[in-house]
Amino acid sequence: MSGLIKKVKKKADRLADRMLPGSHSPSPTPEPAPTPPIPAVGTHAYAEPQDQQSIGATAGSVVYELLAAARDGSDLCLPLKAALVGVVKIWDI
Repeated sequence: MSGLIKKVKKKADRLADRMLPGSHSPSPTPEPAPTPPIPAVGTHAYAEPQDQQSIGATAGSVVYELLAAARDGSDLCLPLKAALVGVVKIWDI
């Protein structure tokens, strides 16, 4: 008789689980906390994002300073100095 009672109890538990999920089963394990998104390649997680105009302006000023330094240091090569003087003057305008 005890075998019949065990079978009935198992079926009753299965039916109860179908009707009310989690009512007879042990408490569910908590889900892990979501992980933060992975930053894009070449960026630092705490760096402030830069817009494209500021990057372009920085690159332009670096190129201008490079041309001006090459102009000032090319006293021995007069054709190069003449070309760089013209480029820097046009850039200033």
